[in-house]
Amino acid sequence: MKAIIELQKQAMDSSTDIVELVKYAYAIACKLDLQDFADWCNAELEGYTEHCEVSLPEYRCVDGTLKVSSMNGRTERYSFSDADKTSRLSRMGFPNDISSLIKIIEGAEQGKWISAKLSPKLEQSIVDDPEYIFAIEAYLEVHISELEKIFSKIRKIILDWTLNCEKQGVLGDEWIFTDKEKAMAQNITYNIGLVQNMANHNTESTINQTAQNISVTKGDLQSLVNFLSDKGISKSEIQEFKEIIDIEPNITVDGIQNSKIQQWLGKIAVGGSLVAKGVAIDVIVEAIKQFF
Repeated sequence: MKAIIELQKQAMDSSTDIVELVKYAYAIACKLDLQDFADWCNAELEGYTEHCEVSLPEYRCVDGTLKVSSMNGRTERYSFSDADKTSRLSRMGFPNDISSLIKIIEGAEQGKWISAKLSPKLEQSIVDDPEYIFAIEAYLEVHISELEKIFSKIRKIILDWTLNCEKQGVLGDEWIFTDKEKAMAQNITYNIGLVQNMANHNTESTINQTAQNISVTKGDLQSLVNFLSDKGISKSEIQEFKEIIDIEPNITVDGIQNSKIQQWLGKIAVGGSLVAKGVAIDVIVEAIKQFF
């Protein structure tokens, strides 16, 4: 079996597990003594934050929409007065390992969005905007299709590389590469398209995404409690929420518009456990809406 041809076939087969594909490419890169290519594979498998020697590729910067959540449960699109700045900061780098990206996509409902936590500095500059005096959180909303494009690009990079190897006669019969093949492989390049200007992207952001897959049943308090607990809301904060429901009249009518619930949301978003967990307040708001 020709190792390069087999890898080529796997790259063309969309059903091939992307993690296994990159592992396969990594093994071949090691056999060919291609350190740069092996390093790229490792960065994809283990995350770019674990492999600082590998620059973040351009294809890992995805477009999203800046959003602001308010204490009244409303979510609005945010724009800076400078359109170029809005466009620049609406693009975020995702250094996560590919396995965690897969989990993020699988955790989101089909056709849905994820919330990506902004850097504290950027988020604060948005929340402090006088036009959004009730804002308690800002984040980047990213459609999961943007993350899926990352996998497509990885497949294409590997496919192009195998085609160039085949063209140069580097095949690896029975997984054995000759010295001639190893020498020839050194001249075969792969193009991943590095980020040229890191300042042009929201690369300082904390990549802590929360898929908006909310399993809360209307009127079922326990399902909401379980959800809040799963998102890192502390027991004391959950108990405070339950007490609001117990003592507030017409709570089922007012729902998310209830002033005490809005105050509670503001508390957990600004100084509570939500901050430490990096969970978007919008996800909690949606869960409470679903309960009411």
